[in-house]
Amino acid sequence: MMEARGPVLDLVLLDPENPRSLAFQVQRMADHLRVLPGRNPDEPPPLSERIVARMHADLIASSAESFDLEDFDALEQDLMLLSDEIAAHYFIQGPSVDADWPAQL
Repeated sequence: MMEARGPVLDLVLLDPENPRSLAFQVQRMADHLRVLPGRNPDEPPPLSERIVARMHADLIASSAESFDLEDFDALEQDLMLLSDEIAAHYFIQGPSVDADWPAQL
């Protein structure tokens, strides 16, 4: 059963040509982050781009056979950090506002 682990992890994590793999999705995130509004190409890349670049480099350097739970935990932490960074930069943060919504829509 463990013999199939390597090829499966390679397919779902590391295959840059598989649209469902993490490596493919991380590359797409990098592409999208580069064109978001407010990005100044003359300045160093923002934290969100650096996080994605690190994730991409880690995935490229990984092999399916050596991928373990610590690697999954690190990826999860990076994804949560990326989510927080994007939310802090692009979404309104602050106290909630009570909207005066009609009772029936």
